[in-house]
Amino acid sequence: MVSGGAAWTTRSGLRWFVRSAAVLVGLASMVGVVVWDVSGLYVLGGEDESSLREAVPSVIAAVAAGLLTSEIVLRAFDLPGRGFGHRYMIVVASVCIGGTIEGAMLGWVFSLDGTLFPEAAPGDYVGETGQLIADTGVLLFGAGMVGAVMGLVVGVAAGVALGLPLATLLGVLADEG
Repeated sequence: MVSGGAAWTTRSGLRWFVRSAAVLVGLASMVGVVVWDVSGLYVLGGEDESSLREAVPSVIAAVAAGLLTSEIVLRAFDLPGRGFGHRYMIVVASVCIGGTIEGAMLGWVFSLDGTLFPEAAPGDYVGETGQLIADTGVLLFGAGMVGAVMGLVVGVAAGVALGLPLATLLGVLADEG
């Protein structure tokens, strides 16, 4: 009973580590990309005066992408892995997957709030609901695809850099079990 409880605690600790790391990497990536692309965090709240309330959709997208990525990783990969090389590849693949998901989500958020593309003039779609839906769909698909590709590129770079410390921590968690 004691060993089963210890194994459960270690496995639970591993799951929390993976979830926390995925969310933190997602938030850091979001901030890093925004600062790099536009040289400032003001874009998180829109082009004008920034407020925390206006930045919430971007943060929710980053957290949701991190949690989705962690669930994919926990279900698809054998954690903590057989050796350091295996754990390193898991971390790199995880950050790439998370970058792709987060890039698509942020592309959608930034296109819907008018940060990436100018908003339509008032009255452009009066009486043309079908055209509004079609244009919004094209906008979301395009922004999502571009965001996913950008997220994948950033994910490769971040995964290679973060792979060493995170793979080492996964090994330490495995050794405790």
